[in-house]
Amino acid sequence: MQQEVRLVAEITQEFRRKYFLRGAFFLLLGVVSLLACSMFLYLNFTYAYFLACFFVGLGSLWIGWSFFQKIAKMDFHPDEIIFYENALGYQRKDKLLFVLPFSAISSLTFISKRNHYGIGFFLKNTQKEKILLNDTNFDLLDFHKNSKKKYRCDLFFPFFSHGTYEELKELCTYLKQNLQFIHQGNLLSTEAFLENIMHSEDTYNF
Repeated sequence: MQQEVRLVAEITQEFRRKYFLRGAFFLLLGVVSLLACSMFLYLNFTYAYFLACFFVGLGSLWIGWSFFQKIAKMDFHPDEIIFYENALGYQRKDKLLFVLPFSAISSLTFISKRNHYGIGFFLKNTQKEKILLNDTNFDLLDFHKNSKKKYRCDLFFPFFSHGTYEELKELCTYLKQNLQFIHQGNLLSTEAFLENIMHSEDTYNF
């Protein structure tokens, strides 16, 4: 593993279909609502009805467009997990946001909810090494709070499939088996990260 390995987020066919249908529904609702506005004017309805219909139409168009934007974003600028020798990097829109040392990770698991899926990371209470923030504009604390609130983990990386989760586990196993051949980088405690590596069906523990 002399070169970094990148794991790419993707929208599965199931979620792609779900987002497409929802986006199409809200776009159609928006168009119908705006067309109804002209009918209200023609039939001399009050401006209250016109304004309500108008804003419902605009809101529906915005919601529908956001679903298609999400699909386009993941197709052209997917998030990435960069697997370094001693840490994991999280990249969004081709910009490295932060670097997560192996020594800070307690366990990880694949999370699948109604509208989202991805990999959840749990951090150790005591960390020898801190998370290295690479992008000062990125709010890591808010990212952590959102992960806790919505996904009950410390850091949630969205839209990484179960296959990518399994691939990440395989990379960790490879690192454990070949640790003696890997040069230690700038971050420490790779051995501590791999010390108690274990497998389970749902969660991968370190």
